[in-house]
Amino acid sequence: MGATDALREDHRQIRRLQAVISRCHVALSAGSDIPLDDMDRIPRIIGGFVDSVHYSREEDSYFPCVAGYGGLNEDIRRLLIEHEFSRRIAANIEGHLAAWRAGRDSREPVARYMRTYCIYLEDHMGKEERFFDRAEAESLSPEEERQMYEQFRTSVADSRMGEMVRELEYLEGREWCKGEYSPRNKNTLPPSPAVKPFVLWMTGLPCSGKSTIVRRLQKDIPNLAMLDGDELREWFSPKDFSKAGRDEHNIRVAHLAKLLLHHGVPSVVSLVSPYRENRSSAREIIDAGESFAECYVRCSLAKCEERDVKGMYARARRGEIKGFTGIDDPYEAPERPDLLVDTESETLEASSDQVMDFLRSRGLV
Repeated sequence: MGATDALREDHRQIRRLQAVISRCHVALSAGSDIPLDDMDRIPRIIGGFVDSVHYSREEDSYFPCVAGYGGLNEDIRRLLIEHEFSRRIAANIEGHLAAWRAGRDSREPVARYMRTYCIYLEDHMGKEERFFDRAEAESLSPEEERQMYEQFRTSVADSRMGEMVRELEYLEGREWCKGEYSPRNKNTLPPSPAVKPFVLWMTGLPCSGKSTIVRRLQKDIPNLAMLDGDELREWFSPKDFSKAGRDEHNIRVAHLAKLLLHHGVPSVVSLVSPYRENRSSAREIIDAGESFAECYVRCSLAKCEERDVKGMYARARRGEIKGFTGIDDPYEAPERPDLLVDTESETLEASSDQVMDFLRSRGLV
């Protein structure tokens, strides 16, 4: 067996996990009760097997080896971005389960994120399997396949495989998990018919009110995801605020928004995205026609500084933060945004209402 066949075997186990998660979210959506101890095993399997074993094999060994040949580098880039999306969904499942255990009824978000994870797996594994076929045929030699397979077998992560399989077998034997499953029925829990998937790209100076508007929109729009630039930098992109670092961050966020759109999830990107070329490339990457819109959240620099409770502008003016937008790095205001809201001349509530009216005018909500 070579490395590619080992990864295909990983996929067979992940398909079993997909079936378990699908049965779980269907049962939850139907009002059935599932022991929290059983559901807690799901993020444990995701973290222990999908991330620690499968993704680590790809990211630490397989992808770097294939990348050395140069032909599939863009495919690898996209798959790595999707790995981060997977980790984000799994973290949300775990967080909502913890809240449920603490006494808050989290049935709906747990079911929703489990459903999203199933859709993600179906899409992502199909892409990876096509990638494996090409890597095997076009790039890897038999000797490279053998050497990587030996690395897989002797790694510490590989020893966890048996533990994860036993966890899966336990869940597959539970009464709630014995129903029929077909990947063609993976969308059993449909999105709200009143909301279509879209991407609203909000740009503006730091502290202009972008994230505050999104949080208000989330109260009215089911399943609305906020892609907050500051939060994403904590786990998704390098903390590099150079021009090249900002460009890379914008590209990654655009691909993530596109992935959410593809899975039927509406999202609002709350990102300074100071350069016109970044916003133009985001529109091209997402390529969603009327389901994509650029919203300029306009607010003067003076007002943004006044609102800055974290003191970031003051630190930038003292020279403690370099490359801060509006101080020593430029902000290129959109010339023709799809929507302009002015949070200096109107309340944030009025700005949020204006965004909702815009989304309604496009038939998105």
